[in-house]
Amino acid sequence: MTLFPLVYLDTNILIAFLEDESEKGEALRRMIAGHRRSETAPRFLTSALTFLELLVKPYRERALAAAKFYAGLRSGSYWLSVVPVSEQVLDLAAALRAARRSLKLPDAIHVATAMQAGCSHLLTQDEGINAGEPAIHPLTGVALTPAPVIRPDAPTLAAILEDLTR
Repeated sequence: MTLFPLVYLDTNILIAFLEDESEKGEALRRMIAGHRRSETAPRFLTSALTFLELLVKPYRERALAAAKFYAGLRSGSYWLSVVPVSEQVLDLAAALRAARRSLKLPDAIHVATAMQAGCSHLLTQDEGINAGEPAIHPLTGVALTPAPVIRPDAPTLAAILEDLTR
């Protein structure tokens, strides 16, 4: 049984994957490199919103290599699925923000995307994204149950890598 069947990657994780030269960045690169091309489907997922967030700095600084790398990921890869921001995601994001005033709109969209896609976990460095209190959608009465939030610490990344290489 896999412990991490589908992990949502927040924007800051993909930035660290490309730009972080510390041990954390190296651990993220090892984790993603551990995804076998033979897998039937990608085990990582993110929102199209991620690429809006990712491309701002490279565009502003004219960092073409980073911009090209991020733009190349927009259509996904063997290890990453990219899903559009749908009306259902926007509705979930609104309900999440209504329940948690401190949740910023982009973060609510990330959490809602992970929920809509059925992600097992949401990997982020953003302390503003947390499990929060359980909430109920105000119109549908459905429980809003976000994916468990995990942080990119060494033990977590090692556990994901181990799960990927089983």
